[in-house]
Amino acid sequence: MLQILGGIGVGLVNGWLAARLMYQARWTVIVYVLLWLIAQSIVILGLTSPVVLLWFAGALFISALLCIAWLRLLQARYGSTG
Repeated sequence: MLQILGGIGVGLVNGWLAARLMYQARWTVIVYVLLWLIAQSIVILGLTSPVVLLWFAGALFISALLCIAWLRLLQARYGSTG
């Protein structure tokens, strides 16, 4: 159970950071962030189990969507957020 909660926590933080770094970034930044996420996934899989990796991926996806929605809301309300 602690492994799953840890995977979710890491996924939430990584999703938020990845979305913030990739939002309207150049393609080189996007490639580096994606490679970082792949490396992070391999580490999580090596340390835990495929189930935890799925929880990590789900939390990563949800967190990234929330961050992008938040950034778009701020951008619409206040102008550029970058």
